Amino acid sequence: MNGRVMRAAILTALGTLATGREARAGVRDVCLSSYEHAQLSRHEGKLLRARAELLLCAQSSCPEATKADCVPWLDEVEKAIPTIVLAAKDGGGHEVVGARASLDGAALLAGLDGRAVAVDPGEHVLVFSLPDGREVVQKVSAREGEKDRVIVAELPLPRQPSPPPPLPGDGRAEPGRAGPSTAVYVLGGLGVLALGSFAYFGLDGMNDSNTLHSSCFPHCDSAAVSSARRELLVADLSLGVSLVSLGAAAVLFVTGTRHAASKGAVNVGVLPVAGGAVGSFAWVLR
Repeated sequence: MNGRVMRAAILTALGTLATGREARAGVRDVCLSSYEHAQLSRHEGKLLRARAELLLCAQSSCPEATKADCVPWLDEVEKAIPTIVLAAKDGGGHEVVGARASLDGAALLAGLDGRAVAVDPGEHVLVFSLPDGREVVQKVSAREGEKDRVIVAELPLPRQPSPPPPLPGDGRAEPGRAGPSTAVYVLGGLGVLALGSFAYFGLDGMNDSNTLHSSCFPHCDSAAVSSARRELLVADLSLGVSLVSLGAAAVLFVTGTRHAASKGAVNVGVLPVAGGAVGSFAWVLR
Protein backbone atom coordinates (compact mmCIF):
# COMPACT_ATOMS: atom_id res chain seq x y z
CA MET A 1 0.00 0.00 0.00
CA ASN A 2 2.78 2.36 0.90
CA GLY A 3 4.60 1.44 -2.32
CA ARG A 4 1.57 2.33 -4.42
CA VAL A 5 1.20 5.71 -2.73
CA MET A 6 4.89 6.43 -3.29
CA ARG A 7 4.64 5.60 -6.98
CA ALA A 8 1.58 7.84 -7.39
CA ALA A 9 3.38 10.74 -5.69
CA ILE A 10 6.42 10.30 -7.95
CA LEU A 11 4.25 10.22 -11.11
CA THR A 12 2.42 13.37 -9.99
CA ALA A 13 5.67 15.20 -9.36
CA LEU A 14 7.05 14.16 -12.74
CA GLY A 15 3.82 15.34 -14.47
CA THR A 16 3.96 18.71 -12.74
CA LEU A 17 7.61 19.14 -13.73
CA ALA A 18 6.85 18.27 -17.34
CA THR A 19 3.94 20.74 -17.44
CA GLY A 20 6.16 23.48 -16.00
CA ARG A 21 8.81 22.76 -18.59
CA GLU A 22 6.22 22.94 -21.42
CA ALA A 23 4.87 26.23 -20.04
CA ARG A 24 8.35 27.67 -19.84
CA ALA A 25 9.05 26.47 -23.36
CA GLY A 26 5.82 28.16 -24.56
CA VAL A 27 6.76 31.45 -22.89
CA ARG A 28 10.24 31.26 -24.36
CA ASP A 29 8.81 30.74 -27.86
CA VAL A 30 6.49 33.74 -27.46
CA CYS A 31 9.38 35.90 -26.25
CA LEU A 32 11.63 34.88 -29.15
CA SER A 33 8.83 35.43 -31.68
CA SER A 34 8.05 38.89 -30.27
CA TYR A 35 11.77 39.69 -30.24
CA GLU A 36 12.01 38.99 -33.98
CA HIS A 37 8.73 40.67 -35.00
CA ALA A 38 9.56 43.79 -32.97
CA GLN A 39 12.73 44.33 -35.00
CA LEU A 40 10.92 43.80 -38.32
CA SER A 41 8.08 46.17 -37.41
CA ARG A 42 10.51 48.82 -36.22
CA HIS A 43 12.45 48.56 -39.47
CA GLU A 44 9.21 49.01 -41.49
CA GLY A 45 8.26 52.12 -39.51
CA LYS A 46 5.31 50.40 -37.80
CA LEU A 47 6.24 51.64 -34.38
CA LEU A 48 2.88 50.92 -32.72
CA ARG A 49 3.16 47.23 -33.63
CA ALA A 50 6.82 47.20 -32.60
CA ARG A 51 5.87 48.61 -29.20
CA ALA A 52 3.28 45.86 -28.70
CA GLU A 53 5.86 43.16 -29.52
CA LEU A 54 8.51 44.73 -27.27
CA LEU A 55 6.06 44.79 -24.35
CA LEU A 56 5.87 40.99 -24.66
CA CYS A 57 9.58 40.24 -24.96
CA ALA A 58 10.48 42.69 -22.17
CA GLN A 59 8.48 40.76 -19.54
CA SER A 60 10.27 39.32 -16.56
CA SER A 61 9.29 35.78 -17.60
CA CYS A 62 11.29 36.08 -20.84
CA PRO A 63 14.90 34.93 -21.13
CA GLU A 64 17.55 37.38 -20.00
CA ALA A 65 19.02 37.55 -23.50
CA THR A 66 15.78 38.92 -25.01
CA LYS A 67 15.04 41.21 -22.08
CA ALA A 68 18.48 42.75 -22.36
CA ASP A 69 17.53 44.08 -25.82
CA CYS A 70 13.76 44.49 -25.58
CA VAL A 71 13.77 46.77 -22.51
CA PRO A 72 15.99 49.52 -24.00
CA TRP A 73 14.39 49.11 -27.41
CA LEU A 74 10.98 49.68 -25.85
CA ASP A 75 12.17 52.97 -24.39
CA GLU A 76 13.59 54.06 -27.74
CA VAL A 77 10.37 53.19 -29.60
CA GLU A 78 8.23 55.02 -27.05
CA LYS A 79 10.28 58.16 -27.62
CA ALA A 80 10.07 57.78 -31.43
CA ILE A 81 6.29 57.28 -31.66
CA PRO A 82 4.65 60.58 -32.74
CA THR A 83 1.48 61.78 -31.03
CA ILE A 84 -1.21 64.19 -32.21
CA VAL A 85 -3.95 66.15 -30.44
CA LEU A 86 -7.11 66.76 -32.48
CA ALA A 87 -9.58 69.65 -32.30
CA ALA A 88 -12.45 70.96 -34.44
CA LYS A 89 -13.69 74.55 -34.75
CA ASP A 90 -16.39 76.30 -36.74
CA GLY A 91 -16.04 79.25 -39.12
CA GLY A 92 -16.07 81.66 -36.17
CA GLY A 93 -13.19 79.95 -34.38
CA HIS A 94 -15.37 78.36 -31.69
CA GLU A 95 -14.87 74.83 -30.42
CA VAL A 96 -17.27 72.37 -32.05
CA VAL A 97 -19.05 70.05 -29.63
CA GLY A 98 -19.95 66.57 -30.82
CA ALA A 99 -17.33 66.32 -33.55
CA ARG A 100 -15.71 62.94 -34.20
CA ALA A 101 -12.63 61.87 -36.10
CA SER A 102 -11.30 58.82 -37.87
CA LEU A 103 -7.69 58.01 -38.75
CA ASP A 104 -7.06 56.06 -41.95
CA GLY A 105 -10.64 54.77 -41.83
CA ALA A 106 -10.58 53.68 -38.17
CA ALA A 107 -12.65 55.65 -35.65
CA LEU A 108 -10.74 57.34 -32.83
CA LEU A 109 -12.45 56.89 -29.49
CA ALA A 110 -10.39 59.59 -27.78
CA GLY A 111 -9.62 61.80 -30.76
CA LEU A 112 -11.37 65.00 -29.69
CA ASP A 113 -11.22 64.93 -25.91
CA GLY A 114 -7.90 66.75 -25.65
CA ARG A 115 -5.79 63.63 -25.13
CA ALA A 116 -2.85 62.78 -27.37
CA VAL A 117 -3.25 59.98 -29.91
CA ALA A 118 -0.24 57.83 -30.82
CA VAL A 119 0.25 57.19 -34.55
CA ASP A 120 2.87 55.63 -36.77
CA PRO A 121 5.22 58.03 -38.57
CA GLY A 122 4.25 58.87 -42.16
CA GLU A 123 1.19 60.15 -44.01
CA HIS A 124 -2.32 59.71 -42.63
CA VAL A 125 -5.85 60.71 -43.60
CA LEU A 126 -8.00 62.34 -40.91
CA VAL A 127 -11.75 62.76 -41.34
CA PHE A 128 -13.54 65.14 -38.94
CA SER A 129 -17.33 64.85 -38.99
CA LEU A 130 -20.51 65.98 -37.25
CA PRO A 131 -23.84 64.15 -36.90
CA ASP A 132 -25.51 66.60 -39.35
CA GLY A 133 -23.26 65.42 -42.17
CA ARG A 134 -20.64 68.15 -42.19
CA GLU A 135 -17.12 66.80 -42.53
CA VAL A 136 -13.58 67.83 -43.38
CA VAL A 137 -10.91 65.53 -44.83
CA GLN A 138 -7.35 66.46 -43.88
CA LYS A 139 -4.06 64.81 -44.79
CA VAL A 140 -1.23 64.99 -42.24
CA SER A 141 2.34 63.76 -42.13
CA ALA A 142 3.48 62.55 -38.71
CA ARG A 143 7.19 62.89 -38.00
CA GLU A 144 9.11 60.43 -35.85
CA GLY A 145 9.68 61.74 -32.34
CA GLU A 146 7.16 64.61 -32.69
CA LYS A 147 4.94 64.79 -29.62
CA ASP A 148 1.53 66.44 -28.98
CA ARG A 149 1.20 68.05 -32.39
CA VAL A 150 -2.10 69.98 -32.44
CA ILE A 151 -4.22 69.52 -35.56
CA VAL A 152 -7.28 71.77 -35.86
CA ALA A 153 -9.97 71.20 -38.47
CA GLU A 154 -12.28 74.06 -39.47
CA LEU A 155 -15.70 72.60 -40.15
CA PRO A 156 -18.04 74.44 -42.55
CA LEU A 157 -20.98 76.40 -41.19
CA PRO A 158 -24.39 74.67 -41.13
CA ARG A 159 -26.33 74.80 -44.36
CA GLN A 160 -29.00 77.49 -44.26
CA PRO A 161 -32.43 76.28 -45.42
CA SER A 162 -33.68 77.88 -48.62
CA PRO A 163 -36.62 80.26 -48.17
CA PRO A 164 -39.95 78.78 -49.30
CA PRO A 165 -41.29 80.02 -52.64
CA PRO A 166 -43.91 82.77 -52.35
CA LEU A 167 -47.51 81.61 -52.40
CA PRO A 168 -49.86 82.95 -55.05
CA GLY A 169 -51.32 86.27 -53.94
CA ASP A 170 -49.11 86.74 -50.88
CA GLY A 171 -47.79 90.06 -52.20
CA ARG A 172 -44.15 89.00 -52.47
CA ALA A 173 -42.60 89.38 -55.90
CA GLU A 174 -40.42 86.53 -57.09
CA PRO A 175 -36.77 87.60 -57.51
CA GLY A 176 -35.76 87.94 -61.15
CA ARG A 177 -39.35 87.63 -62.42
CA ALA A 178 -40.66 91.13 -61.85
CA GLY A 179 -42.05 92.74 -65.00
CA PRO A 180 -44.92 94.71 -66.46
CA SER A 181 -48.35 93.46 -65.52
CA THR A 182 -50.95 92.24 -67.98
CA ALA A 183 -52.80 95.55 -67.63
CA VAL A 184 -49.81 97.40 -69.12
CA TYR A 185 -49.92 95.27 -72.27
CA VAL A 186 -53.72 95.48 -72.58
CA LEU A 187 -53.79 99.26 -72.18
CA GLY A 188 -50.80 99.71 -74.46
CA GLY A 189 -52.37 97.59 -77.17
CA LEU A 190 -55.68 99.43 -76.86
CA GLY A 191 -53.87 102.76 -77.13
CA VAL A 192 -52.05 101.71 -80.30
CA LEU A 193 -55.25 100.44 -81.93
CA ALA A 194 -57.11 103.62 -81.00
CA LEU A 195 -54.26 105.71 -82.42
CA GLY A 196 -54.53 103.82 -85.71
CA SER A 197 -58.29 104.39 -85.72
CA PHE A 198 -57.72 108.12 -85.16
CA ALA A 199 -55.33 108.31 -88.08
CA TYR A 200 -57.66 106.43 -90.44
CA PHE A 201 -60.92 108.20 -89.65
CA GLY A 202 -59.23 111.55 -89.17
CA LEU A 203 -57.61 111.50 -92.61
CA ASP A 204 -60.76 110.17 -94.26
CA GLY A 205 -62.96 112.78 -92.55
CA MET A 206 -60.60 115.65 -93.43
CA ASN A 207 -60.51 114.56 -97.07
CA ASP A 208 -64.32 114.44 -97.25
CA SER A 209 -64.60 117.84 -95.55
CA ASN A 210 -62.12 119.44 -97.94
CA THR A 211 -63.92 117.94 -100.90
CA LEU A 212 -67.31 119.25 -99.75
CA HIS A 213 -65.89 122.68 -98.95
CA SER A 214 -64.36 123.06 -102.39
CA SER A 215 -67.21 121.60 -104.45
CA CYS A 216 -70.56 122.47 -102.94
CA PHE A 217 -70.20 124.63 -99.82
CA PRO A 218 -72.57 125.97 -98.50
CA HIS A 219 -75.18 123.96 -100.48
CA CYS A 220 -73.80 120.46 -99.93
CA ASP A 221 -75.94 117.37 -99.46
CA SER A 222 -76.82 116.88 -95.80
CA ALA A 223 -76.03 113.14 -95.90
CA ALA A 224 -72.51 113.81 -97.18
CA VAL A 225 -71.98 116.47 -94.52
CA SER A 226 -73.20 114.11 -91.76
CA SER A 227 -70.86 111.34 -92.97
CA ALA A 228 -67.84 113.63 -92.84
CA ARG A 229 -68.77 114.86 -89.37
CA ARG A 230 -69.25 111.28 -88.15
CA GLU A 231 -65.81 110.29 -89.38
CA LEU A 232 -64.22 113.27 -87.61
CA LEU A 233 -66.12 112.44 -84.41
CA VAL A 234 -64.86 108.83 -84.48
CA ALA A 235 -61.35 110.16 -85.03
CA ASP A 236 -61.67 112.43 -81.97
CA LEU A 237 -63.01 109.57 -79.85
CA SER A 238 -60.20 107.30 -81.00
CA LEU A 239 -57.61 109.93 -80.12
CA GLY A 240 -59.10 110.29 -76.65
CA VAL A 241 -59.07 106.53 -76.06
CA SER A 242 -55.48 106.32 -77.34
CA LEU A 243 -54.21 109.11 -75.06
CA VAL A 244 -55.95 107.75 -71.96
CA SER A 245 -54.88 104.13 -72.60
CA LEU A 246 -51.26 104.93 -73.36
CA GLY A 247 -51.08 107.28 -70.38
CA ALA A 248 -52.47 104.65 -68.02
CA ALA A 249 -50.09 102.02 -69.40
CA ALA A 250 -47.15 104.36 -68.86
CA VAL A 251 -48.18 105.06 -65.25
CA LEU A 252 -48.48 101.35 -64.45
CA PHE A 253 -45.17 100.57 -66.13
CA VAL A 254 -43.19 103.32 -64.38
CA THR A 255 -44.60 102.85 -60.90
CA GLY A 256 -44.36 99.04 -61.10
CA THR A 257 -47.71 98.51 -59.43
CA ARG A 258 -47.93 94.92 -60.52
CA HIS A 259 -49.41 93.66 -57.33
CA ALA A 260 -51.85 96.53 -57.00
CA ALA A 261 -52.98 96.09 -60.57
CA SER A 262 -53.66 92.42 -59.92
CA LYS A 263 -55.88 93.42 -57.02
CA GLY A 264 -57.88 96.07 -58.86
CA ALA A 265 -59.72 96.88 -62.05
CA VAL A 266 -58.88 99.50 -64.67
CA ASN A 267 -61.77 101.40 -66.30
CA VAL A 268 -61.23 103.54 -69.39
CA GLY A 269 -64.01 105.71 -70.74
CA VAL A 270 -64.51 108.28 -73.48
CA LEU A 271 -67.54 110.58 -73.64
CA PRO A 272 -68.42 112.57 -76.75
CA VAL A 273 -68.98 116.30 -76.20
CA ALA A 274 -69.62 119.23 -78.44
CA GLY A 275 -66.57 119.70 -80.64
CA GLY A 276 -64.74 116.55 -79.49
CA ALA A 277 -64.60 114.02 -76.63
CA VAL A 278 -63.62 113.66 -72.99
CA GLY A 279 -61.62 110.62 -71.83
CA SER A 280 -61.55 109.18 -68.31
CA PHE A 281 -59.29 106.67 -66.50
CA ALA A 282 -60.23 104.99 -63.23
CA TRP A 283 -58.34 102.42 -61.13
CA VAL A 284 -60.74 100.67 -58.78
CA LEU A 285 -59.17 98.75 -55.88
CA ARG A 286 -60.93 95.63 -54.63
